[in-house]
Amino acid sequence: MEDDILKFSQKEIINEGNALLNKVLNTDEVDVIKEGECTVHLVTKDIYHDILKIKEHLNSLKLKGTRTPKDNFFLIAKLLNKNDSAAYKYELKTKEKYVLVTDPKLIKDRMEQKFIIWKNRQNVICKQTISEKNLTGQNRIDFENEVAANIKNAEEKYNFVIENYEDFKATITTFEKVSKRYQVIYFTTKDKETHQEHLRNSAFNILYYENDIKNKQRRSNKIVDQIIANGINIFGDCYVEKVSDKFWEQLQELENE
Repeated sequence: MEDDILKFSQKEIINEGNALLNKVLNTDEVDVIKEGECTVHLVTKDIYHDILKIKEHLNSLKLKGTRTPKDNFFLIAKLLNKNDSAAYKYELKTKEKYVLVTDPKLIKDRMEQKFIIWKNRQNVICKQTISEKNLTGQNRIDFENEVAANIKNAEEKYNFVIENYEDFKATITTFEKVSKRYQVIYFTTKDKETHQEHLRNSAFNILYYENDIKNKQRRSNKIVDQIIANGINIFGDCYVEKVSDKFWEQLQELENE
């Protein structure tokens, strides 16, 4: 019990961590982007290092009832960068996880719909095949009879199953429903590594990010790449490159002011 005097409850650690993170993240230097129910904080190098100090502090706190160190920081936040390399390109997406529908009534209703569609589709395919293969005479008759026999056989099996549905266990391999939605972020860091991370909707998601247009790989136009590499940024994403020396020195002077 004496050991627990210097230990903290999980609630105390969460409250302290939230207070510290809100203090460093509540600034105009941090951009906040949202995808679904998740948010991502884009932080600068200085703020990233401040957050690392907060992580070190929180993880130094001992949690009551435990003997081994815990990742207390993960209780409140997730650092998306796996190392100190800044991200310069990112994309957020909402993904869906599907599971097969197993409800017997839903399967029966869908089976009835799908059989009508399947039957009509067989007739369409039959006509297309006759046209594409230019089937005539007995060849055409034989093929039409084969298709008709296949449809009749399927219809007999289908009717038998529907009439005695409770005696069978049915499934439709393409009949799926969304079981859950979740958010992910894809990003590329300056060490040219690509990453995919799941986002947490109940915690801070933090990405060390530098908006470095010269490193971005989305461009496929070599002329644009050359202007950016050799030119001067006028504003935002507007760049110019020297064509002649006439005004270039004056522009360089303005750039260096």
